[in-house]
Amino acid sequence: MKNWIFRLLAIIFISFILSITNFKINDNAFNVMFTIIGIFFSFSISQIMSFSFVDVENTEYVEKRKKNLTRIRKIFILLFAISTALYLLPDSFKTMNNLFNIFFFIYNFILLSNLKSDIDEDIRKEQFKINHK
Repeated sequence: MKNWIFRLLAIIFISFILSITNFKINDNAFNVMFTIIGIFFSFSISQIMSFSFVDVENTEYVEKRKKNLTRIRKIFILLFAISTALYLLPDSFKTMNNLFNIFFFIYNFILLSNLKSDIDEDIRKEQFKINHK
């Protein structure tokens, strides 16, 4: 929670600085950023939905990973909803929010890919142990 408060305060601070300096971004840039956010959102949600724990027998492990995926999904939906609402408002806060969301989606997409690889590797190791007893 502290991280989110810090991130929000950073966005507000940078937005304030940009508004004082009369920093302007072309409206087409907003459209491009929103399009990128939309692409990352749909791709990330599909990544989350593609996780399968069918071959995992460790219930504690599965529950922990499912909670993480649910949390990430809720954050993605919230950020996309905020981006959609702010898309209608032309100001520097919108710019910083969109940039933050783009970087957040990229960062979490990488984490999701790593998580999927870790799960696949854990399953492979367990199957190897079972097959070589």
